[in-house]
Amino acid sequence: MKRLLIIGISFFLSACATSGDVQQLQNDVNDAKMGVYETKAAIKDLRAKVQNYDETLDAIKKSQADMLSRVDSLNSDVERLNGRLDEESHHIETSLKGINTGKDVLNSRLTALEAKVNDLQNRLSIIEAAQKEKAAEEAKKQNDPQYIYNSAMDAFNANKTKVARDKFKRILQEFPKSENAPNAQFWIGETYFKEKDYDNAILAYEDVIKNFPKSGKVAAALLKQGLSFWAIGDKKTARVDLNRVIERFPKSEEAKTARAKLREMAKKK
Repeated sequence: MKRLLIIGISFFLSACATSGDVQQLQNDVNDAKMGVYETKAAIKDLRAKVQNYDETLDAIKKSQADMLSRVDSLNSDVERLNGRLDEESHHIETSLKGINTGKDVLNSRLTALEAKVNDLQNRLSIIEAAQKEKAAEEAKKQNDPQYIYNSAMDAFNANKTKVARDKFKRILQEFPKSENAPNAQFWIGETYFKEKDYDNAILAYEDVIKNFPKSGKVAAALLKQGLSFWAIGDKKTARVDLNRVIERFPKSEEAKTARAKLREMAKKK
């Protein structure tokens, strides 16, 4: 359409103008054509740029949409995290309450235990004091000849003859002047007699007779010495001791026993 318009104008001008004017007009037309071409090129370039701008704008819009989507996603994540944070905070708060409650219970138990420990320590102090007192009393008893004698008799009655003998000997060694010394010497003989160690029994009874001639155990020592001689087969010496019992202590129980033993010996001749 534009091309036809240009041709028409050219034809009209050629009919009306001179050759110089025609040339000038031709130049102007050529310039106009060039202007049109340049304008078309510029328009094409602008359209390309506009298209690029549109593409860029679309990319920006898409990027913005993606960014908004990511922001929404991040907001959702933040909300979820806030929810979890609230849950964790509640859990921690509940746990702390439980811990505090447990702490109170433990403190209460600890107080009770401390009270018990103090009570036990007091009892222990009382027990230790009692033990010390008892130990002191025991130590005192251990140095008491009567206590030692009674302990020796308990051992003898329990058939612990060696233990008993050691205790009786201790009385003689540490308390030779005590009233229990003659009895201790006699019971040493009895421990040997019980063990059927008649030789040592004879010697122990002899110490009673020689060392404690005024004690109440002489009659018993003479009797048991005579029985010991009889046990080892020395009947002659046995008769001598038994007769001495009868002569020196005629009304004693030992004399009665000696007479009975002498009659028994007479029957066995």
